[in-house]
Amino acid sequence: MAKKLILIEGKEDIKNLEKQITDESIVVCFDYESHEKLSIKNLKHNKLDDYLSNVDEEHIDQKAVELTTNWYKDNTVKKYLEYDGINLGKLLEIELIWYFFEYTKRIGGIIKILEKEKPDEIVVSFLGNCVEAVCQNSKIKIQKFPSKITSSLFFDNIEIPIKINGKIIPIKISRKNFLRIRNILSKITDAVFKVKPNKKQLQSKKSILLLDYNISIYNELIKELSKSKKNILLLNQRRPVIWNLSSLKNLRNSKCKIIELSDFLDEPLKLQIQEKQRELEGKLKELWSNDETFSKIISFNNYSFWNAIKENFIQLTTRRFIESIEKLILLNKLFNAVDISVILEWAHVGLEDKLAINAANKNKIPNLFLQHGMYLQNEKFDKYLPILPIIPSNNSKHLVWGKTLENYIIEKGGNSKQIIKIGSPRYDKFFREHESKKKSNTILLASNGFFHNNCKGTDIEAFIRMESYVRKIIETIKKYPDKKIIVKLHPGKVSYDIKPLIEKIDPSIQIFQNENILDLLEKSDVMISLNYSTVVLDALILEKPSLILLPEEQNFENEIPLKNKTVLMTSKVEEIENMVKNLLEDKKVQRELIENGKKFVDEYIVNQGDSSKKLAKILEDYE
Repeated sequence: MAKKLILIEGKEDIKNLEKQITDESIVVCFDYESHEKLSIKNLKHNKLDDYLSNVDEEHIDQKAVELTTNWYKDNTVKKYLEYDGINLGKLLEIELIWYFFEYTKRIGGIIKILEKEKPDEIVVSFLGNCVEAVCQNSKIKIQKFPSKITSSLFFDNIEIPIKINGKIIPIKISRKNFLRIRNILSKITDAVFKVKPNKKQLQSKKSILLLDYNISIYNELIKELSKSKKNILLLNQRRPVIWNLSSLKNLRNSKCKIIELSDFLDEPLKLQIQEKQRELEGKLKELWSNDETFSKIISFNNYSFWNAIKENFIQLTTRRFIESIEKLILLNKLFNAVDISVILEWAHVGLEDKLAINAANKNKIPNLFLQHGMYLQNEKFDKYLPILPIIPSNNSKHLVWGKTLENYIIEKGGNSKQIIKIGSPRYDKFFREHESKKKSNTILLASNGFFHNNCKGTDIEAFIRMESYVRKIIETIKKYPDKKIIVKLHPGKVSYDIKPLIEKIDPSIQIFQNENILDLLEKSDVMISLNYSTVVLDALILEKPSLILLPEEQNFENEIPLKNKTVLMTSKVEEIENMVKNLLEDKKVQRELIENGKKFVDEYIVNQGDSSKKLAKILEDYE
């Protein structure tokens, strides 16, 4: 009997391929979503990760980084992508790492599955192009069912938090619609509230430009900057400046003004942009015809998967490159029209940030970027340093929270002259105003995203462990009738949303998403986090004893705060009940965690409660 292999990824594949599954067929799922659906239907299956060794996974991870940071550097390719001193391919690194990793894992996984299972026939839908890439020289029969699903880049969809009935609900819209809606809302908001600067303001004095800042989280910094003699301008291209009444109030109580790149668009410039975009489209059309070159570049273990991604990749990148031309021309117009003394940016590695840095350098405008999280420092993540916002690049200076990150950057080859220890404006209010309050009997359960750009962060077993954690935590805490659970979801895009699971287990549990986690922590006695992230530091600053659960095998236990025993931690479900008991009942454990946490925070963050004032002074003094 012929050996039939069925490969499944995503819930649509279940619909397409379920009828093909028999007792004799070998079914392999590539993601947690398909595993979950197959499990619910009691359909026997294997998991992709079972076929990959640790060596295989590391090879896949490394190849994804290599593709992300090198495809556009090929001599045949780069001449088509050069524009105004920048290689357009470099702009997309932070988004393409996810894209290339997904495909590299699919290709690497299929290779390993075929080596072990040696099928005569493969039945496939979404993964059809990847299977064809691996099997192009084999005699394996491929039965391919059509799929409507296509891959996308990370910022192809934008989440806008909307407050409805007192709760903040994230609304997902396409990038194209977001840009269109934002321009309309910008005009309406300015007409009603006069949030844009007038020309006299811009021409009469110098300006400080902030890129993509959340004015609610950085309200302390906004207040201090409002004392400046300079104009304070906000240019947000990935997030709306005003998204609720609180953000509007913060803006109106400051001297900050909103600007949009479209404010600098006139008819002659519009014609220039269209001409440059047509020129680029012609170059790109010629570039994408180089199949032989791309077949060599886009490959893994000598299997080219260029044909598997070609149509999708061309569509995604071309759209971004064309968009970049308009942004870059308008940025240059902005920097010529407005006397900007310094730029303070938030993300550093996004497309918009890289374009702004390039235009700033061209116009000799200094650029600073602010540390916005507790970055990973264990060696497993060293390979990602070229695409993460850690090492200062392209003449920028990094404003770090303290000595710990400064030492790490220097150790990894960063220039000490490009680092300024400033502290964290985000935490100023909490350092100044935090007080030990009476017990609220509230436990904050913090849900965090996985590191979805590598194999361990997409391992189906990691998602299974996380689900087990949630069930065990809720089961354990229910043994304390006086305790209340509240849940804080990760505010951004995540690999797996636990909200439906929590609502299924106990619909009475209150769930938050875009609210400030520091405000929720202040109302809680302790925190339990479903993964390692900056929430660890949040809890340490507010002196909240914490338990960190580690579903991913990412060496998080080697991160500095965990090594310094500032929190309880485990990856084992069977240890959770005892650890929760220690967290809630053992006063000695609580005191030790708080004391160790204070030591770490004092070493990690300088200018506690005063960093906004220090940073505002630095920005004011730039000429």
